[in-house]
Amino acid sequence: MALHRDEWDLRGIEIEPRAEHDLRIWTAIFMWLGGGSSIVAVILLPGASKQHLAELRGLVGFSIFAAIFTFVAFRPASDRVLYVLNNVFSALGAVGIALACYWSGGAHSGLFELLFFTVFYDAYFFRAREVVLHLSLNSMLALSPLLYQASVAGTQFPGHVAVLLVGFWGISAVIWYRKHRLLLAEMRSRVQALSDPLTGLCNVRGLSARAETAKLTHGCGVLVVDIDRFKTVNSHHGHTGADRLLRQVGRELMRVSDARDCVARIGGDEFVILVSGRTASEIEPMTGACAEAVRGARAATGLDGPDLSASVGCAIWPQDGESFAELLSAADHRMFSAKRVAAYAVEPMLRPAAASAVSLSLDFGAEDSAAHGPTVAAAEALGSEAASRLRPTGIPKRWEGWWKARPAQSLVAAAAWLGASVTILLVLLMPQADSVHFGSVLALAGFGLVSAAFMLLAAPAVGSAAYVVCDALGVASLALAVGLTGATTSPLLPLVFLGVAFAAYFSTLRGALVRLAGAILVCASPLVYVTPGDRVSYIVRFVALVSTASVLAGIILHNKRELTEAERAARELALQDPLTGIPNRRAFYRDLARAIADAQHGSGPLLGVAMIDLDNFKRINDRHGHAAGDTLLQAIARALAGVVRGGDYIARVGGDEFALIAPEATISAGHTLGARCVAAVERASDTAGFADCDVSATVGYALFPDHATTLGELVAAADAALMRAKDAGKHQVKCADTRSPGSPTPARAEQPQDQPGSRLPGALALS
Repeated sequence: MALHRDEWDLRGIEIEPRAEHDLRIWTAIFMWLGGGSSIVAVILLPGASKQHLAELRGLVGFSIFAAIFTFVAFRPASDRVLYVLNNVFSALGAVGIALACYWSGGAHSGLFELLFFTVFYDAYFFRAREVVLHLSLNSMLALSPLLYQASVAGTQFPGHVAVLLVGFWGISAVIWYRKHRLLLAEMRSRVQALSDPLTGLCNVRGLSARAETAKLTHGCGVLVVDIDRFKTVNSHHGHTGADRLLRQVGRELMRVSDARDCVARIGGDEFVILVSGRTASEIEPMTGACAEAVRGARAATGLDGPDLSASVGCAIWPQDGESFAELLSAADHRMFSAKRVAAYAVEPMLRPAAASAVSLSLDFGAEDSAAHGPTVAAAEALGSEAASRLRPTGIPKRWEGWWKARPAQSLVAAAAWLGASVTILLVLLMPQADSVHFGSVLALAGFGLVSAAFMLLAAPAVGSAAYVVCDALGVASLALAVGLTGATTSPLLPLVFLGVAFAAYFSTLRGALVRLAGAILVCASPLVYVTPGDRVSYIVRFVALVSTASVLAGIILHNKRELTEAERAARELALQDPLTGIPNRRAFYRDLARAIADAQHGSGPLLGVAMIDLDNFKRINDRHGHAAGDTLLQAIARALAGVVRGGDYIARVGGDEFALIAPEATISAGHTLGARCVAAVERASDTAGFADCDVSATVGYALFPDHATTLGELVAAADAALMRAKDAGKHQVKCADTRSPGSPTPARAEQPQDQPGSRLPGALALS
């Protein structure tokens, strides 16, 4: 049930749109007002037809009313109701624009570009199925002059509507797909933030999120599973063997549960299952099933050693509590009661079908090949039906085809040039096309094809300069194409939206604004060389084009900023231990890989890695409860962060296990850092009032490249040193004493002032 290292398959999953309540409302208001202003320009235009002025004034009034109604009525609406209202009013807006086109000249109207308002709005805010429905409506409305206008001669309408349709569907696909990808990235980070990096189950944060969204009722309960004497596995097999066991336990518990339940790892060897959708008589036997699940983990692994026991506590709603916190506390109490009874003993329930506990004697074995990553259970904590359908992808796919290695910016730029060239050729072949400059326009289409090939093949090697030149050539080429295909009546003017969308997605805010200015210049270029009469009649279309391009740039820039920030925040949570706030296991392995890569290219001091294991920590949980253990872990994390050097890196990689990355380390420095960590743990335990539990720390450390040359070997070497320190009596600091095959001979290592492995006094003076 665990997934391969941080890889999921989210393809085919419908990602729910973000609520964006206020943004939906204010965007709609500005679009209504923008459309009404464009219609006002038609009314005020010198020489405007007086035939339908009353109808156009009515549309202006309706636009103002719709804007006011949106402000007043939409704001208190729930997200679900607002979504429906948005769909209805988007369709009304599209119909209103079509009527404005009908009453302002039909195929001759300059308002057709206003249909992009609703197209952009739909693509940004709606699900795919609604986007398709609205695109179909807008496409039919764009074609409507063919129904009521007998002749479109001299309007270049066929070419114009062809460009509109290509723009509707193409730019909608770009906006929707880009936002969908950003939402997927955010969702991946959210799943990681809610999942345990080792087992892929929910972590404390994910369990809390699921509990907040779950509606506790009859058939709900909480199971707490704790593996007793789990530290003996660490002592016999090191953290690698213990990690294999924990992952297998997670798998077995997932088999006991189903899609309705949430399985979480909340501590080193502590698991919780939030059960729902069962009767009380079905929940009670799950205590034994969970114990059998841990027995199954033993069968699936091949780790020898002494027997262990799994204690299970159960609490059922509403007998043991009416809130999740009450149920968890009751189940935790039952679990600790089970620890005090003999192996294979079952604690009597306080009331029928209420609370139960089980303790079983186990040992463990067989290697587990599972890796890390979030699971269905972790995804379910998102509260999204789609997220519950996450499925593993296995090993990441290899790149198939050289084009998949192309940067996205290169691929999109090539697609934009290709799309523009094909559109130009399509316009030339349309009836009523302006073919006076057929050869020149055909040459421009050929230049676009060459540019597409260049952006695909050479742009990645040239770098950012290629995209700057691409923008400049795009503006000049499109302005020339517009002039050669009718100027004010050119069907190609909507192609400016391609450049605006490209710049908004791939450029900074400044770059996008510069590209928007370029698009405005293209739209304004016919005003320079056409006759005064054509210039006046073009004003309406110019206003519609510029306002639409501005809205497009604003939508994309806001989309990029908001979702990037949300994804960044979720990613930071995914790399943070939810209990202590320091980096977690996922962050540790990521940053250690980066540190090793940096060290491989440097000539400075060695890179040190230390594994820090807390001794006797289970006494805290057994004597004082998990809340006390959590408090002590938080205090220890703060203490460790306070004694390391400025450039060092502390992470929590297990229940009571921490790790240290120490750049520019030597053997002597590593030993001193380890001694500081041991003393810090003792001080934190005593200060927190748990001196009676004799909590201490044992440290094993290794250096790159003296003891290992790869990430796995380096961690294994430090872990082996930790195990030797534990065998020597705990409360120790030991250095790895062997090198992996092929490692260079140590040249910069120092001898420690105190020999690694020497017993540390309780109060150690550190320099």
